[in-house]
Amino acid sequence: MVTVSRYHLPAVALVLLGACLAVPAGVQVADAAVVEYSHSIERVSEASVGDATVHEYESLAEKPRWAFDAALSAPSGEATVRSVTRRPDAAYAGDAAAVTYVSYDGNVYRLVSTVDSGPLLGWVFGPLFLLGAGLLAVGANGFRYDRPRLPAAVLSGAVTAGALLAGGAFGVVLRYQSPWVVLAMLALVVGVTAGTWRLLSPTLAVTGPR
Repeated sequence: MVTVSRYHLPAVALVLLGACLAVPAGVQVADAAVVEYSHSIERVSEASVGDATVHEYESLAEKPRWAFDAALSAPSGEATVRSVTRRPDAAYAGDAAAVTYVSYDGNVYRLVSTVDSGPLLGWVFGPLFLLGAGLLAVGANGFRYDRPRLPAAVLSGAVTAGALLAGGAFGVVLRYQSPWVVLAMLALVVGVTAGTWRLLSPTLAVTGPR
């Protein structure tokens, strides 16, 4: 059984910080796997189609036919489809607006499909999830094996980074647009982390005169 003392506070704080970052970011990463496709439908004249291919409704695959039916039955002529598949097995949706002409019940319809959201959120929240999971792991390891030195050092660096962000670090970077500003901030975070690690070194313990 591990006895909780004041020496465990950095590890506990790091676990809480990591959990606060990893859990919300993990939820966003999972949700980002679900892509929203918006489909709008409009009846057009055959003359406006031009040289574009007109697909017979019966020839559509299951997914594009479902999208067509959903848009056609919607009162506004627009429908949103959520799917975990980035690229369905038909050319009715892609990374940009895709237009499909469909012949149905003697009329020609134009089906316009766009991607509303998707993997971009994964790129944003993925690193944040990994950061939170890493902080949680370091804190849990320090708490479990009674090693508060590393959690304290990492926590000091995380607090420093958070203070920089809260103080407008992004604004400073955008204002000066210099890599030296970014390097200076990184150096400050690393310096505080290393300094805390060094400060808590057992070799610096004060010993009495011999």
